[in-house]
Amino acid sequence: MEAAYLEAYNFVEAKDYPKAEQALAGFVKANPASRRASYAQYWLGRVYMVQKKYDEAALAFAEGYEKFPKGERAPDTLLWLGKSLVARGQPDLACRSLGELDVAYKAIARGRLANDLKATRKDAKCG
Repeated sequence: MEAAYLEAYNFVEAKDYPKAEQALAGFVKANPASRRASYAQYWLGRVYMVQKKYDEAALAFAEGYEKFPKGERAPDTLLWLGKSLVARGQPDLACRSLGELDVAYKAIARGRLANDLKATRKDAKCG
């Protein structure tokens, strides 16, 4: 299972985004109980963001948080959900996502994600 995740992630590293999309989505579908499923779903959203496919990215991040709210990538998923919603022109929804990040993962939101969270809040014009 770890090998399948790494194979999918290698497509991300190689910037082979069509193959990354297919491999990451396939990994999540085939291994929904794997600890790596939240990682794969997160990277699927990031792959969409790089390609400026903001609708797909927002959906991937929303599904990622819905499916894996306790996953290791859940805080990052909420942050990037906010970023994708800003890119889609939905700042109000972005602010809600970022607020959820601050409530559900306060220590992480104020720790390793603090600077990125602050910048994304500014981009979304959160109050």
